[in-house]
Amino acid sequence: MFGQAQLNAPILGLVENMSYFTPAELPDNKYYIFGKHGAQKLASEYDLPFLGEIPLVQSIREGGDMGVPMMMSDDEASKKAFMDLAREVESRVKV
Repeated sequence: MFGQAQLNAPILGLVENMSYFTPAELPDNKYYIFGKHGAQKLASEYDLPFLGEIPLVQSIREGGDMGVPMMMSDDEASKKAFMDLAREVESRVKV
């Protein structure tokens, strides 16, 4: 959609949401239940930057339902994923 000339919207890159599942009791494990690195492949195919992966984690959903930002949670692994994404976006928009 954003690649259409008439829209004229800049594309910073692609983010893979629900990239992998990490259960709370095994925070170091990543289970790629929807496949692995699909957004990276798509970004490469369309010559776009890949910005990062956001895990499928229950605390992200719960925080969203309650209106509590992820950065206010105790889930350090998910907070890191969002911080990594924010740094990548920042590096692409700096003048």
